[in-house]
Amino acid sequence: MRHPVIFLAFLILLVGGCTVYMPQPVPIPLMTAKNQVQLSGGVTIIPGLTAAAAYSPVSHLAIQVYGFKAPDEINYYQAAAGYYWENSSDLNLELYGGIGNGQGKVIRTSDPSSLKGTHMVYFAQFNLGQTNQGNKHIDYGAGLKTGLFDATITDNGYFESSGPDPVLSHNKYILLEPAAFIRLGSERLKAGFQMNGTSFISIRSKQKQIPYYTVTLGISLNYLFQVKKLK
Repeated sequence: MRHPVIFLAFLILLVGGCTVYMPQPVPIPLMTAKNQVQLSGGVTIIPGLTAAAAYSPVSHLAIQVYGFKAPDEINYYQAAAGYYWENSSDLNLELYGGIGNGQGKVIRTSDPSSLKGTHMVYFAQFNLGQTNQGNKHIDYGAGLKTGLFDATITDNGYFESSGPDPVLSHNKYILLEPAAFIRLGSERLKAGFQMNGTSFISIRSKQKQIPYYTVTLGISLNYLFQVKKLK
């Protein structure tokens, strides 16, 4: 058991600290029926706390909200709505569109310089996977989130030294954020493990790349239930 513990400690040291952005382990719902509700809460390796809720008000349509909070002024919130269906191979598929908002901050340890960013994300996401497989009721799947990452950066000597006044810039990137997950447990309550990655493609050649983490690991508890209609 020592090797997994050492590896986990190494990962925490590798990704610990502050950042302008990190990949967000938003739960991939894989909804299957009208009136389903999925509630999720968890932690990330950064470390931080996550919470999410998904609901299907009518067949094939779902909405989802998500929030993330970490130390050092790092947070992120998003809302999405989309369409889900099951194909002939028993694969659950989802297509979502949404908007997110967040902020992050990086502080150099060697001097008081810092870089702070607030951002809006306009995205589409495609998910696929299967649910309740075997006696462990396993859910598994993958997703790809992509869209426009619109950031306002306040540079207090991190990249540029310009005296006492910070340097403001408005940066735009294409966001690519793949994800893979597995959930297992009972039919309703499951433990989830998810890995997300992030890559930014600069839209403008002269803008600097913001500091961000390329990988996030998330652990969550997920509860799925059916809302009964009132008679």
